[in-house]
Amino acid sequence: MFRPSSTNQQATTYKWETFLTRELPDFLAGYGVSRTNNAIVGVSMGGNAALTLAAHHRDQFRFAGSFSGFLNPTYPMWNQAMRAAMLHEGGFDVDDMWGAVGDPTWSRNDATVQAERLRGQPVYVTSGNGVPGPLDLPSAVGNTITAAGIEAFAVITASIFRDRTAALGIPARVDFGNGTDTWPYWQQSLATARPMILNALGAN
Repeated sequence: MFRPSSTNQQATTYKWETFLTRELPDFLAGYGVSRTNNAIVGVSMGGNAALTLAAHHRDQFRFAGSFSGFLNPTYPMWNQAMRAAMLHEGGFDVDDMWGAVGDPTWSRNDATVQAERLRGQPVYVTSGNGVPGPLDLPSAVGNTITAAGIEAFAVITASIFRDRTAALGIPARVDFGNGTDTWPYWQQSLATARPMILNALGAN
């Protein structure tokens, strides 16, 4: 982040990339965890981050996955969708995270723009289409409506990412299906990804 969020009294400038690529590996190395044989997967707003972290830290990650990620934030006006999502999920200001729209930080954190950096790395992307299915709880109608709307954007960005990697000749696996932006679908995606992850890490 550039600075603490100005819309929710946040006091800290979050440095998630520093934490995930330096501080956490330093800590885990003390317990024998490899710094260079890791996989990274993100769900929803974390999906794009997982792919961009893998793109910029190829020496650390052997596999990258995104489940319902918003994978093309620099697409015209889609920053406003991110703005709405971040305000909804904790009152965060997107401008305080990556600066004004057009700042190079936006492109650096766009998985579709950075797709070339993923060449040669196993990549798995999944997204629902926003249509509720059997895994959506009938008792949570309000949450399902919100999750359906978010997923309708996610599937478009996953399609753009698929087309971009295909144009570059990068064999990313991209799966679509019914479903919304919610945990039961991500649990299914992780089960599908598990053998790919183990293979990438040589842990079969």
